[in-house]
Amino acid sequence: QTRVNPPVTYKTYYHIPYKMSADLKCLLNDDSFKDVTIDVNGEKFMAHRFLLAARSPYFAEKIKADPNVTTIKLHGVWKRTFEEILHYIYTGYLSLSWAKIDKVDMFHASILLGFDELKQHALNDLEVTKTNAVYWLSIANKNGHKILQQKAFEKIKETLPDKVLKAEWADDTSKIESLLKAKGDMEWKIFKAKKKMENDV
Repeated sequence: QTRVNPPVTYKTYYHIPYKMSADLKCLLNDDSFKDVTIDVNGEKFMAHRFLLAARSPYFAEKIKADPNVTTIKLHGVWKRTFEEILHYIYTGYLSLSWAKIDKVDMFHASILLGFDELKQHALNDLEVTKTNAVYWLSIANKNGHKILQQKAFEKIKETLPDKVLKAEWADDTSKIESLLKAKGDMEWKIFKAKKKMENDV
């Protein structure tokens, strides 16, 4: 007698990703078979190299370069940020701690590790202020992020008068930078410091 498997209904299929995510989360919480250590500024995190390589271009490159590597050092990322990233690597979801994560650190860590979706989430939740608006406007333009561009440009309007600031400058920060530089504004100094820090990383 030939066995006929029941058809995979939409309802059945819908639960498959959630079951897989739950199983992978169990792997995250179980140190069995973990075969690589991520050293985040002295804090040690155990993980599975196959999953790191599959999910992150950064880790894939490190592991391909040395398949027997036992420790990978990760600089310039905070412990709490990496905990959130590791949760995402294993489950595909953000944890309940996302609201407490520093979005600037998450943004830069996401670029380093190759997580475009986390980068976009961080950009959406960034707090834009008068002192960082030009910097985030340049980042928004570089990444084609319209929401952040609008938030940053609105903050810049609070620093520069409307009669000087032109709407089309939202797509090009060079003229805004020149105005702030001529004005000797503190935002210009902070912007240059941030750009230098970004280039040094």
